[in-house]
Amino acid sequence: MFLRLSRKTDAVSRTDEAETPQEPLGRAVMSGVRYALATPAIRISLMMVALLNFSAIGPIVVGGALLVERRFEGDATLYGFLSGAFGVGMLVGGVLVSLMGTMRRPGMALVYTSAALAIGLIVLGVAPSFPVAFGACLFIGVFGAFTNINAVTLMQVKAAPQMQGRVASLLVFAAVALDPFSNAVSGVLGELNLVVLFCGAGALVAVGAVVAWFNRTLREEVSMD
Repeated sequence: MFLRLSRKTDAVSRTDEAETPQEPLGRAVMSGVRYALATPAIRISLMMVALLNFSAIGPIVVGGALLVERRFEGDATLYGFLSGAFGVGMLVGGVLVSLMGTMRRPGMALVYTSAALAIGLIVLGVAPSFPVAFGACLFIGVFGAFTNINAVTLMQVKAAPQMQGRVASLLVFAAVALDPFSNAVSGVLGELNLVVLFCGAGALVAVGAVVAWFNRTLREEVSMD
């Protein structure tokens, strides 16, 4: 994959640091947050990424272990296969996105893939057998990759060149900051009822997709030039 990257480099003009003093870190972070909140496409994308990671990571990591142990009476090996299905799905999804080429409406693709993720989570929650659960994890992985790539594409295209680094930092924060809370909530709900855990997560993602559907900004075509 790295060998396929272009070896061409573009000339970058650099100004004297004395003429352009570095902005303090705290001020740079806050300016990035203000910019993201003021830009509709970036704001809704960050919200979707945060919602999807909160809704999916915990149920898959924590709920998946409980699912294997209680419903399928499996061991660590079976859980490894289930987790591996998610990873393989992410890989397949990434390859498929690269083969599809440029998406003119990544915002709408984000909505559609979010809806697909919701279906996958619900199917995983009611899966009657391990093969069905394995397939659901593959499905979730594939559309999880589609969702993340579409969100990244949309935010980087919509962000001003001088703000792209700060927007990327906010994206990483939105993707990982809620993971501990997702795991904790999933542990509590999983102890009570696994179906409620997965179906509730799917419903939450579905609500996010419906809200995003009514956002006009996501319907706009974007130029990759």
